[in-house]
Amino acid sequence: MTITWFEGPAGTGKTTAGIEYLRDKIAAGVQPRNMLILLPQQTLSGPWDAAKEALAETDSNAATIRITTFAELAKETVERFWPLIAEDAGFAHLDRPPVFLNLEAAQYYMSRIVRPLLDQNGYFASITMDRNRLYSQLLDNLNKASANGFSINEIAARLQPSLNDDEGNLRIFADAQDCALRYRQFCLDNNLLEFSLTVELFTKHLWPKALVKQDLQQRYTHLIFENLEEDTPTAADFLHDLLPTLQDALLIYDSNAGYRVFLGADPAVMLGLRDLADETRQFTESHTSAPELQNFGNHLRNRLGQKTQISDLRFRDHLSFEFQRFLPQMTDWAAQEIASLVHDQGVRPSEIVVLAPFLSDALRYSLSNRLATLEVPVRSHRPSRSLRDERATTTLLTFAALAHPSWENVPSRYQVAQAISAALTGIDPVRAQLISKVLYDIKTGTLRSFANIKPDMQARITFTVGEKFEHLRQWLDAYRAQETEMALDHFLSLLFGEVLSQPEYGFHSDFDAAQITAYLVQSVRNFRRTVGTTLGTDVTVIGREYLATLQEGLLAASYPVTEKETQADAVLIAPAYTFLLRNAPVKHQFWLNVNARGWGERIGQPVTHPYVLRRGWPTGKLWTDYDETHFNRDQLQRLIGGLIQRCSEHLHLGITEIDESGNEYQGLLVRTLSQVLRATMTPEANA
Repeated sequence: MTITWFEGPAGTGKTTAGIEYLRDKIAAGVQPRNMLILLPQQTLSGPWDAAKEALAETDSNAATIRITTFAELAKETVERFWPLIAEDAGFAHLDRPPVFLNLEAAQYYMSRIVRPLLDQNGYFASITMDRNRLYSQLLDNLNKASANGFSINEIAARLQPSLNDDEGNLRIFADAQDCALRYRQFCLDNNLLEFSLTVELFTKHLWPKALVKQDLQQRYTHLIFENLEEDTPTAADFLHDLLPTLQDALLIYDSNAGYRVFLGADPAVMLGLRDLADETRQFTESHTSAPELQNFGNHLRNRLGQKTQISDLRFRDHLSFEFQRFLPQMTDWAAQEIASLVHDQGVRPSEIVVLAPFLSDALRYSLSNRLATLEVPVRSHRPSRSLRDERATTTLLTFAALAHPSWENVPSRYQVAQAISAALTGIDPVRAQLISKVLYDIKTGTLRSFANIKPDMQARITFTVGEKFEHLRQWLDAYRAQETEMALDHFLSLLFGEVLSQPEYGFHSDFDAAQITAYLVQSVRNFRRTVGTTLGTDVTVIGREYLATLQEGLLAASYPVTEKETQADAVLIAPAYTFLLRNAPVKHQFWLNVNARGWGERIGQPVTHPYVLRRGWPTGKLWTDYDETHFNRDQLQRLIGGLIQRCSEHLHLGITEIDESGNEYQGLLVRTLSQVLRATMTPEANA
C-alpha cells in the first residue's frame, strides 16, 4: 500500500502528473474497472475524461475507469443497499424505492414545509429576505450538518451562542432548527432523499456495515482524488477508512485554494490527510501565470497577512488600470480594450475573461451588448442566474399559461407583449404592446383573431406580423380544444418544435433560446418525476404547481454549462469564483468593480453561517468582528492567488467611484491594491 501526495498551486502541473500516474498504473497491469477517480464536483472532470478516452483508444477496458464525486458515490451506494437501512433510518414506506431530489425539488419541498409557517405562525418575522434565499439557507444548514458529520438537531445549538445571543437571533435560529426537523420528517414520511440525508445515510448507516465496505473495497483497489481542498470533512472521514484497504492511492491538493468553503469544503481537514502519505511531491513552477504577475499576487497576499516570497521582478508591464466614475464608462473601456485585443492584436476571444465579484443583470447585459456591437463573440455564465430570468423561459411559460386555462394563472398584458415580441420576427416592442392591448382578452386569458379587428388596426400591426400571430393563436386554440392536457414538458417541446423554432419565428436561429428551452424542458421533467410521489400524476396539478413555484423563484435555480459552450471561442463574462471553479487559465483577465466590497466580504446569511457550522469551530465560541475580518482577508488572498495563477499575460483592473447602486465604496481589494502600489513606487522598491 502506497499513498502518494501531490501539492502545489494551480497551474503547476499536478493534473498532468496525475494523468501520467494513471497511465503508468494501467500500463503496469491495474485493471481499469478497479480504478476510482474522485473529484469534488463533476465539472472538473474534463482532463480526466479526455485521458480516459485516450486510453480507451488502445484498450477498450479503459472505459470502465470510474470518474465521479464522493456525493454521487454515496447516492449510488444508498440506492444499491436501500433495503438494508430503510427501516433503521426511519422511512415510512419500506416497500417503495427512495426518490432522490435535485436542488430544485429540494427547494420546492422546503417551501411546502416553511410557507405555512411564514404566513400563519410568524416564523422569521424579524428578517426581510426573498423567500427563495430563505429556503436555500435552510437547506444549507442541513447540508453543512451532513458535510461536517454532526446531527441536524445541533443546528440551533451551534448557531445561537456563536452569532450573538439577542432575542431576535435566538428566535431566528430556533425557527431554522424547527424547519430542519420538520423537513427531515417530511422526507422520511415520503421516502425523499435530498443531498444531506443521502450523505448522512451513507456515512452513518451504510459505510459502517462490513458488507458495504467489502463491496466498495472489492470494486476499487486504486484511487486518485484531485482537488481535495474543495471537498468536505465527511469525505475526509471516508478516505481515512478507505485508504488503508487500497493497493495504492494518489491524493492531489491545490495549495491556497479552497473556494468551496461556502459549500462545506474544509481545506484544513483535507490537508491532514498528508500525514498518511508515504511519498510527497511539491509542485512550484507555474505553467499558466507570468512570473511578474505571480510576484504582484504575492505583494497583495502579503498585505492581506499571508507571508509569501517577494522577488524584485517588476510587474507594471503586466498590469493596466482604468479609473472611471460610473460603471457604464467602465464597461465602455472594457469593451474597447477587448475589441482591440481581438481585432488589432490577434488574441483569441476565448483567451479573455471578464470578472466581477457578482455578475448583475445590468453588467452582464450592457457589456454583452457592447461587445456584440464591436463584433466580439461573448458568452456568460452565472450559476445563480435562474432560468426564470431568461427571456426564452418567460416566453414559453406565458404561452403555456394561455394554453392551460385550468391553471387559473392569467398572464398580464405586459407578459403577453414580451412573449409576442420574442416569438415573432420582424416585430418591434410598440406593435407587440399593441397586439397585447387589442388582441388579448385579459378577462378570459385568450387571444383574439387578427382577422376580426378593424382594417386600420391591421395596417398598424401589419399583415406580415398578423399572419405569424394568427398561426400561433390558432395553434394555441387547437391545443386548448383538446379533451386532455399533456404534461408540461411535452407541451413545451411541441410548442418549440412546431411553432417557435420554425422560420419566421423568434427561436428559429437563436441557439441560446434553443438551449434554454432544453434546460427548461429538463427542469419540468425532473419536477414531474420527483413531485409526482406526493402530488400524484395529474398533469394539470403538476403543471400549475410548477409555474407557481417557478414564479416564486424556487425552481430552475441554475443550469449547467454545456461542452459546446466551454469550447466556444468567445469572451467569457462570469463571477470570479465561477471562473476559478472552471479551472481554465487565460491570457487576459479583466477585473471590474475592483473597488466593490464583494471582492473581500462575505455575503450576509442571517439563517446560516459557513464557518460557524464547520467541524473545527468550537460549539459556543462567539463569532467576532475579528473573526469576520480574518475570514474575509483569508478568502480574498485565496481568490487573488487563484485568479493570478490562471492569468498568463496581463491583468486589466477597472476601478469606479460609484457602484451600480449609486454608492461609493472602497472595498478590501482596492485598499490592498493601493497599499501595494504605493509601496512599490518608492525609490527602494524600484532600485
